Amino acid sequence: MLAAYLIVPPLFKASLQPAFPVDITVLLAIPTAAVGGLWLLLNRARLGRRQLIALSLWLALAVLVAAGVLWAPDTAAAARSAAYFIILATIPLFAALPTAADEDRIRQFLLAFVVAGVIFVVIATIALFAGELGERFVFGANRIAVARALLFVPLIGIPLFAWHRFGLREWGFVAVASLGIFLAVATTSRAPTLFFVAVGSALTVGALAVSRHRGRALARAGAVILGTLVVFVALAGVLPERSPARFGLLLDVAGEIMEEPAPPVGGEGLGEVLPDPEEPPAGGQSVARRGDLFKIAWRTFLEHPAIGVGTSGYEVAAGYEYPHNLVLHVASEFGLVGLALLGALGILALLTWRPTSEVTTALGALLAFLLLNAMVSNGIYENRMLWGVWLVVLARPLADVRAGIGREPRSTATAR
Repeated sequence: MLAAYLIVPPLFKASLQPAFPVDITVLLAIPTAAVGGLWLLLNRARLGRRQLIALSLWLALAVLVAAGVLWAPDTAAAARSAAYFIILATIPLFAALPTAADEDRIRQFLLAFVVAGVIFVVIATIALFAGELGERFVFGANRIAVARALLFVPLIGIPLFAWHRFGLREWGFVAVASLGIFLAVATTSRAPTLFFVAVGSALTVGALAVSRHRGRALARAGAVILGTLVVFVALAGVLPERSPARFGLLLDVAGEIMEEPAPPVGGEGLGEVLPDPEEPPAGGQSVARRGDLFKIAWRTFLEHPAIGVGTSGYEVAAGYEYPHNLVLHVASEFGLVGLALLGALGILALLTWRPTSEVTTALGALLAFLLLNAMVSNGIYENRMLWGVWLVVLARPLADVRAGIGREPRSTATAR
């Protein structure tokens, strides 16, 4: 249930909502919250100290968002954001507890992301050859959400299946994963692809360090890399023209952003420097836009370092909903208090996560990918996918408690 709640709404919003104006988030939030609430009611005695600390920090963040209404410049907008975060991004995510209570459930949770990615590989492949129709419903939609879904296949599949011997199913996975990487590039969204490479490189190093199956893991990753090269050679002619342009201009525009001064804080000042949304997308437009948003968030934090400008205060300061960076969004709206809570959740996740099996490795890869992606996309209130996976990582030792093994020793990493 949690996987459906985290996966379906953003993908539906990215591609189908313009044609089907239904608020699917609320429809899925109700049963998801019921599952989490019922499990907590019946199994609260199973929660260990670390899970209680994690839940306390998570609830403290929700309380901070609600309290931020008190010093927000726009009380009505702040109240809406706080209600949204608590009702749709806090209460339903208690379903992370039953998800993390059993390693088989975590595996099913991860496989749901892989299945969603495979579905989008099929849809995007059809769309790539469908001309204007495909551009409208897939590549003309929220490109970063589509690219992220496509990359779930190799990102989660490689560590999840790396311990298996090669067979027909594994070769099929290599083909779909390779096609998914190609299609992610075709969407023209750069950040998910670059972060996939970063996380994939880290996983490769990790496989060399801790697993006796590193040969299989590296062979699987090598097969996907080779398959991706073959796909690029075979299908390069159908790539949208703007794909190479957007990737090629990335570093140039990023360098320009670092040299330019921040635009003035305030909606009117930002409106003067942001590109016209009606203009056709250019190679570096989104990078330049994010750079300006980052600078305004940083300046807002420096002017209000203790508790920030309150819930949705960044939107008032910048004239835009969020800065496309989770850390800067938290810093600008909740100051050092918010950063302390966010940092505590991060440290607790690092202390909790251990690459003891293919399941935990894949789960850690997914969280790392979503955290990196949150540095250039989304903000606090709608990033349910990140928060949900984060809570599953924090609650995962519940699976060890059920198995009666406590925390798995590091030596088990070489025994599997």
